[in-house]
Amino acid sequence: MNTIEQKSVPIGKLDDFEDGAPTRVDIGPLRLCVVHHADQVYAVDDLCTHAHAFLSDGEFDADECAMECPLHGGLVDARTGKACGAPITRDARAYATRVVDGEVHVIID
Repeated sequence: MNTIEQKSVPIGKLDDFEDGAPTRVDIGPLRLCVVHHADQVYAVDDLCTHAHAFLSDGEFDADECAMECPLHGGLVDARTGKACGAPITRDARAYATRVVDGEVHVIID
């Protein structure tokens, strides 16, 4: 087994993730916000870096490809985790994803 396979965690079928709908996914102690959009799957830490709110409770801004925090409306780039809309100024951690035979995997280390 190679390193990527050892770190690849299945989180569900691609069809389980509604297009453009942020979804909470727990992997052990990790709480992730996952969104499927335009044939891509993105995953970032779910807890907003600005205030105690969960990105999975917010909206997905398809034009910006960003998670919108439900508390103050700040944005986090779903692809990179970069803070891209005030009041969020600290980046979130982003996780690589892969779709293998219709199943979504998150790469963690």
